Amino acid sequence: MNTPATSLHYHNRQKRAGSSVAPTRENGSYGYKNKDFNNGSFNNEDEEPTNGRLDHSHSRNISPPPKHRHSHRKKRYQRSRSRSRSRSSSVERDSRRNSSSKYGYSWDKTHGRTVSEYEVRVHALSTQLAMAQSQIVGLENELHNIRNHASELDHRLLGSQQENHSLKSQNSEIINVMTTLKAGVESLTKEKNELLFAHEDVKVQAEAQRVDINNKEEQLARLNDRNSVLSQKCVDLLNLSNSSKQRAEASEAELDQLRPHHSALQNKLVGIEEEHRAYAIRIATFEKRENLWINEKTMLEKKVRELQASEVNYKKEIQQRVATQKQMEAEVLRSTKIELEGPQLEHLKALHSVVESLHAHHRSEMSQVKYKLQSLLNQKSKGDAKKGSTEERSTTTTRSTRNSVG
Repeated sequence: MNTPATSLHYHNRQKRAGSSVAPTRENGSYGYKNKDFNNGSFNNEDEEPTNGRLDHSHSRNISPPPKHRHSHRKKRYQRSRSRSRSRSSSVERDSRRNSSSKYGYSWDKTHGRTVSEYEVRVHALSTQLAMAQSQIVGLENELHNIRNHASELDHRLLGSQQENHSLKSQNSEIINVMTTLKAGVESLTKEKNELLFAHEDVKVQAEAQRVDINNKEEQLARLNDRNSVLSQKCVDLLNLSNSSKQRAEASEAELDQLRPHHSALQNKLVGIEEEHRAYAIRIATFEKRENLWINEKTMLEKKVRELQASEVNYKKEIQQRVATQKQMEAEVLRSTKIELEGPQLEHLKALHSVVESLHAHHRSEMSQVKYKLQSLLNQKSKGDAKKGSTEERSTTTTRSTRNSVG
């Protein structure tokens, strides 16, 4: 697996070795059909140009879940209730403590522990997302370096082509000069031969012709020297053109080697983007579930507080009615010592029937309250079980995603 560090080391080593790469032009994109390196951006059909930068707005919108502060409010509420209950008897406080421990009202500690675990998991997911984003940034930097390298190779190829064209034009000019020089040399040799043949006939003009011949010989020597220099330049230019051709072939071969590496990096970038989208969707679902659990928890706490308040009120009413019943029984006992007449006896019987009906009514109300409390506790236990199962599922999914990324 090629990492951005190894690929950058490879490109730097190629630059230090002096190997130049010249990409071939194919449809104006130098062999890259789906990428535009000239404008400094990617032009895929499914991607938007980012000018070599990533949009990290999605990572800024991720915030940790809110802290649960209900425990402090509950403690204050319990302290205020304890002050109000301090006036009651110790028996009533002991009965309330037993009832609260019986129904298990101290359950928010375990819930706080699960919320902290959920925050740790969200933090781990955010770190994984940051690592994936750093990998994407490294890959984009590597692609940017490859793009710059391809542009440099393009400039080198254009410069070599222009140099080759200029060398060809100079070569044609040199050939023309050489042809003219050859023609001049031939004409001079002909004139020399004619002068030698006419030397015997024209002795009077020998001195003048001799001076002219000396001048011509000097000019010919200069032309010969120039011709030798130009021929040496032609040889050097031919060697330079051959070396430029060899460099162009080497650059084309290196470009062919870089193309599969570029396609592999592009496929890897697409896979990382798909994983990033999947992580974003999972985080959104986790936030929705967390909001639903918080709403359910607040509703259940509200119902439990209402039921506790109603239970306290019912207990107070029952105590008051028991006290009144005791008073009535004491009055009945006092009245039994005295001889009662007919209407007083009927009144006592009516009072006794009223007391019995009140006892039955309060027993039914207490049974209904206990049934409601039991149903609410069952709903709470079911909600905790569902929350634990969903948390286990989320942990398994995070482990699978970590293994896939690794």
